Amino acid sequence: LAQRLRTILYPRHVAMHDPCEFEVRLPTGSTFAHHTADYHSYHVAVLGYFNWRNIAIASASDLHGKTCIEIGANVGTETIAYADIIGPDGTVLCFEPLQENVTVLRSNIARNHLENVQVFSSVVSSSCGVMTFLVPEQEQTSGRGFVAGTEKTDSASTWRQQSVEAVTLDSIADSAGQVAALFIDAEGSEYDIIAGGREFLRRNRPTIVLEAVQKI
Repeated sequence: LAQRLRTILYPRHVAMHDPCEFEVRLPTGSTFAHHTADYHSYHVAVLGYFNWRNIAIASASDLHGKTCIEIGANVGTETIAYADIIGPDGTVLCFEPLQENVTVLRSNIARNHLENVQVFSSVVSSSCGVMTFLVPEQEQTSGRGFVAGTEKTDSASTWRQQSVEAVTLDSIADSAGQVAALFIDAEGSEYDIIAGGREFLRRNRPTIVLEAVQKI
């Protein structure tokens, strides 16, 4: 119902073509600021959240004082909420390769004086090295970038490319410590992320929440 009311009262096309800067308080306590032209931020501006399901799962998973990893943090709409949920004694390790998103994410971390969030400007995949990340030419599409070689590549042949560092879950297992939850939204790279983390998953057995992208 809230989603439908949002569409009626403040349609997406209005928010995109006549954007406004905003700062709202999230259900978990901290605030989030950006502008309504961004797809994810638009939802937060009106409703106070983007992916309420992930926030609900994190709240119900007894994460206080523990470590969670977020892969595909985007502009941080859930990152800030995770930081509130785990508290100052916990840690959020988030991975986001698109620099425009990282800038917004870091700004909101600083705005809330959160010292329990670590941001890594890299992708997580099945192997370490340097990979090509495809970035949409259009503005306000912060969640659409992805690693070249996924099933989406053919539909984005004209997108600009950038080289990004790639790590695996196994390669960060020792430095990450005991991880209680793993949130993944990686636009088609989910299988590669899991494939590169067999030892990590065996060691931690975390709660896993991921977006499944089916190849058709």
